[in-house]
Amino acid sequence: MAGKDASRAMSTGKFDVDAVPSLHGFSEQQVSDVMQWRSFYRQHEEYRFVGFLEGLYYAADGSLTPKLQSLEDTQAQTEKVSKTMTEARQRFKACNSKSKQGDDNTELWCDPGYHGPGTMPVYLTAYNPEAKKRESWCACASPSARALAHSDDDAPATAPNELVFKFADYPECKGKTRCWRSKKAGPPTARKAK
Repeated sequence: MAGKDASRAMSTGKFDVDAVPSLHGFSEQQVSDVMQWRSFYRQHEEYRFVGFLEGLYYAADGSLTPKLQSLEDTQAQTEKVSKTMTEARQRFKACNSKSKQGDDNTELWCDPGYHGPGTMPVYLTAYNPEAKKRESWCACASPSARALAHSDDDAPATAPNELVFKFADYPECKGKTRCWRSKKAGPPTARKAK
């Protein structure tokens, strides 16, 4: 691939048909995949940097084209959103769960030594309105942590990359650190918190 820009194929894996530079129509995740490959090759000890290929992304002098600057901006935003989601998952750690084949229920619980004292299993959705990214998981949250997150329940996120949290109690778990829930049960209804 020396002397050729096959950016699209770095995400699709189809080097026979997608060995072209254009990422037109790619999702943010697919753009991120390509940018991560670029970082890999730039940082890897085995691959020697020999220059920039003039074309869609680099000018003859090696400067970024507006197209590449747009992709760089998209990647920076994707990384910020990913970081805030990672921080949310550290703040509200995933609950423990155990399921046995043949059992109709899954056991959910929070360990005070790991999750913190007074934590209970809840269904949590973290939403980034700016990036329109949403992640949900069974999390362990104490009433005080929920109260802090609920401090301005009806207000939208105001800062860039600020998350809006929605908590929903598992009916079987309300007020308990350990409970059993049907494997067939869907997620409970959530309540918004900022």
